[in-house]
Amino acid sequence: MTEQTLGVWRVHRHRVVRSTNDIAKSLSPWEAVTAEIQDAGRGRYGRAFSSGEGGLWLSAVVPMPGGAAQWTGFALVVGHAVLEWLRALPLPDARLRWPNDLMVRDRKIAGLLLEQSSPDRCTVGIGMNITNAPWDDDPELSATATRLADEIFPAPGLDETLAAVLDAIARAHERMSGAPLGGLLD
Repeated sequence: MTEQTLGVWRVHRHRVVRSTNDIAKSLSPWEAVTAEIQDAGRGRYGRAFSSGEGGLWLSAVVPMPGGAAQWTGFALVVGHAVLEWLRALPLPDARLRWPNDLMVRDRKIAGLLLEQSSPDRCTVGIGMNITNAPWDDDPELSATATRLADEIFPAPGLDETLAAVLDAIARAHERMSGAPLGGLLD
């Protein structure tokens, strides 16, 4: 494992883990964990999430002052912040599919999994396809998944994507701290 600082984040980098969200449960706010491979990545309802080499597998811990009730809708605010970055790449066909998928047209490029790890903090998990090929693990995904490398040239690299997504999570947290649903209702 190696560590680095990116903005407000202390990032723990691993080669292979079972799940970055599981590791993040023991971290403090403004710490994150990433892995080159997750061998037991999961999505909502415990569904398997293909997370081979070449994708971004990230879990970031943020404080939740006031508890979960004051943070209702945070997943939407995070998804919107990441969507803004995708559209600026430019991926104008990027969209957010409620409640936790980032899409390019009709294909999934990323998924979010938020878990409350304690009463005062939340783990924001995100898996994003960059150069990985999730359809190698499950051929049925070839009809429903995409990756940055197939959507934009040149695709941003893993480090650039990591920094952008962590920045988006921090922006979403700042927005949510200032207004219900981070001002998105306006």
